Amino acid sequence: MGNLPSDLAMALDPVAFSVAAGIVPHPWQAEVLRSTAPRILLNCPRQSGKCSTVATLACHTALYSPGSLTLIVSPAERQSKELFRKALACYQGLSRPVPPHAEKRVAARTGVRQPHHRLAGEGRHHPGLQRRRVDPD
Repeated sequence: MGNLPSDLAMALDPVAFSVAAGIVPHPWQAEVLRSTAPRILLNCPRQSGKCSTVATLACHTALYSPGSLTLIVSPAERQSKELFRKALACYQGLSRPVPPHAEKRVAARTGVRQPHHRLAGEGRHHPGLQRRRVDPD
C-alpha cells in the first residue's frame, strides 16, 4: 500500500482496493464489492470470478474494518482453502509479501481465519461479527 490518499481511496471503495491488488473487476463484481447487503446470492457460471470477488471482499473487510472477524467458510474444506489462497494472493498483490512458511499465520495479522472443519448450520452470532453471507450457487 502506498500513500495516504490511495490508502484512503482503497478503504472507502473496495473496487479501488481490488484494482490496486491487480484484480480488475467486471461490472457485476464491482456491484458485489460495493454492496452493503447482509446476504448476496451469486448465480454465476463456473470460472466467472465468484471466488476472486468473495476473497477480495474478505481481504478488504479484514484490513479496513477494525475489530472485525473475517471467516472463510465453505461446504468443503477444499473450497475454504481455495478462497483463503485467493485472499492471500489479494493481500500479496498489495505489495504485502508473505513468506511461504508464514502463509497460514497471516491470519493473525489480517484477521482472516481459515477453518479446518465443515460448518454445521449457521452457528452462533459473534458479537463483533459483521455477517455477510455470499452463496455461490
